[in-house]
Amino acid sequence: MAKRKLCAAMYVCALPAAWVALAAGPTASAGSIPVENHSFESPQSILLGGVYPEADGWTETGPIDGEPPDFPGFEVPPGGPFTLDTGVFFNSPVVTNPTPPPDFLENPSFVVNAEGDQLAYLFARDDADIAFRQTLAAVYQPGFDYTLTVAIGQSFFLPPINAEGGTPEMAIRLVYENDEQELEVVAEQSIAATQVGDGTMVFDFSASTGELPAEHAALGRDVTLWIGPTLGTSGVWILDNVRVSFIPEFLLGDLSRDGVLDAFDVAPFELALADRAAYEAAYPESDPDALGDFSGDGVLDAFDVSGFETALAGQQTFVPEPASALLAGLGMTALLARRRSRSTRSTPRA
Repeated sequence: MAKRKLCAAMYVCALPAAWVALAAGPTASAGSIPVENHSFESPQSILLGGVYPEADGWTETGPIDGEPPDFPGFEVPPGGPFTLDTGVFFNSPVVTNPTPPPDFLENPSFVVNAEGDQLAYLFARDDADIAFRQTLAAVYQPGFDYTLTVAIGQSFFLPPINAEGGTPEMAIRLVYENDEQELEVVAEQSIAATQVGDGTMVFDFSASTGELPAEHAALGRDVTLWIGPTLGTSGVWILDNVRVSFIPEFLLGDLSRDGVLDAFDVAPFELALADRAAYEAAYPESDPDALGDFSGDGVLDAFDVSGFETALAGQQTFVPEPASALLAGLGMTALLARRRSRSTRSTPRA
């Protein structure tokens, strides 16, 4: 243990302050990308009449201040303007009996497997650009496979219909915005109303990109979600529990957990070597032994320095020669320390 602390301290002293790397935008961490208000729990609609035409963290497109939708309990709130065809509602297990004496009845539209207390509603018109959108704090990376998963159902009282014939459909999409600020689809999954039950449950559907090649036009662009109707004239879809995941789950050397190996991993690498507890406090869901074990011995220590430097050099346009020399010297020091440690352990004790 003393040997490892000594080598770690030497590494921290030797590492140069300046590394020149290709810059990359913020990306995912730990195999998943956070989605703000992913289960539509905010704002709390029970305090606002049970239905509210806004979902915090989401961009909602569609007609502004149009005719109020025919949705049970819906009242246009003060303020706005609002896109009334999207919003959140309280998933109440009971309803008030309007017949005296007042009491409560079981709600036939209660969604039994909702993640929280609320869900989102999405009107099923395909001609009004109605959708939920959210741009995530992540960019598409080469070699990664991204998956969007959404729990989807339909309104018990107002299921989607298509007066023009055919089964109503909606879609979930992973998209990006091009230079003309138009949305380009990277992955899409269509969902038909016949796939989502009777309105008392939601079902998971996923859209996956597959492994993105190095020449894909989405690379470096913000990961963006789009959820909207694609075929229908009226009725309501319901949504819950939006998730985005990616593989590989982690990138070796990505101690900063931003999804790429670059100069921003140097300081976390230093920290993990010098003060593991401080690193784990700063990155609570990260395993430094998995992320930094270039030597293959199951732990992050000074013997991983040369592997880290080699991997980092492969991601950079320029690696300072003094830094390479220092790290090479450190690797030799670490090797000698390991041999000395093994020799000590092999000496019989009296």
